[in-house]
Amino acid sequence: HFIFLYSKGFFDFFIKVGNNKKMEMSFYEEVSNGNVEHLEKFKPQLLVKGQGILSEDSVRNTRYHFVVATALITRFCIEAGMPKEDAYTTSDLFIRRMDKLNDIDEIIELHQECAITFAKAMRDLKKNYGSSSYIRQAIDYISANFNKPIKISQISESIHISEKYLSALFKKETGSTIVAYIEERQMESAC
Repeated sequence: HFIFLYSKGFFDFFIKVGNNKKMEMSFYEEVSNGNVEHLEKFKPQLLVKGQGILSEDSVRNTRYHFVVATALITRFCIEAGMPKEDAYTTSDLFIRRMDKLNDIDEIIELHQECAITFAKAMRDLKKNYGSSSYIRQAIDYISANFNKPIKISQISESIHISEKYLSALFKKETGSTIVAYIEERQMESAC
């Protein structure tokens, strides 16, 4: 069982896998919704009393819990619109950093940094690139295919809306044309 504890607030609450799905999801939703201030205030703890044991070795146990929590954070953020490439890269970087640590407190601190980093990325994504399902899907398509020529018709077909509606919605939500966004992503990858 995973338990995350938010502490030092006017309320403490537990997230227990298998015991209260609604509470379990709230931590991941806070991250995927980009609620940085809440996460900074209520610092999620990776390990608390009563948590399941994945290894008899306490450092290895903490590492395993870190990997599971990071995978769940990554999945929630992808579902909320973070481009897969960005999410997996961020996840991989944190897991590699954790793998070099041998101190439980340092791993726990890195977990908090990981959650905050993902939350900040989600906050920025929502601020800069809109949050409608169509735009998130379009951004995912672009992220998955930016290394080859992309046509607006391909994107609109993949998300089942017209080119005209996609172009107008993209401009409205992001402030950028879809063509400019594609070119920007391709330029970033070339650097």
